[in-house]
Amino acid sequence: MDEATDNLGNVEANELQIVAPTRTSVSLNSPPTQRVEASMITTLDLKAEFAKLTMLKNRTPTSSEAERKGAFGRLAPYRDGAIFTAKFAGTSAWERHPQGDEIVQIVDGATTLHLMTAEGRQSVSLSSGMVAIVPRNTWHQFEAPDGVCVMTATPQPTEHLSVDVEDPRTME
Repeated sequence: MDEATDNLGNVEANELQIVAPTRTSVSLNSPPTQRVEASMITTLDLKAEFAKLTMLKNRTPTSSEAERKGAFGRLAPYRDGAIFTAKFAGTSAWERHPQGDEIVQIVDGATTLHLMTAEGRQSVSLSSGMVAIVPRNTWHQFEAPDGVCVMTATPQPTEHLSVDVEDPRTME
């Protein structure tokens, strides 16, 4: 679900600086010193972020970049990837993430998540409010004939197939 960078500049995130717990460093030849580390918290308004997206209707694994424009967003960096949003009706391309698990949250609508496992194709129905964790390096595809709004925490890189196949493992 990381196909979009179009909305990168349009993200409205609020950042709040907080102070982490104090750490004390001790040296044998000098008195203890304290160091305070600060970190940033990013907050996102999901309703506002999804309102910026346009519904990609009749999505297919072969949908062009021009057709996908505006239906995907990159909200914030996260670990070795990012938080992404998508708003579409149809079927996504097969994809997998060799570097880690992907967290998928259905914000609105419903989808069938197809996964290729050692046992073959497995499908899971997901609807608004549900979360799925797609295991590292597992080929998966979304099928949402009536439309879905999805938020993901996606590790990078992502491998996509831009062909319509039943089993992506046949392309390896």
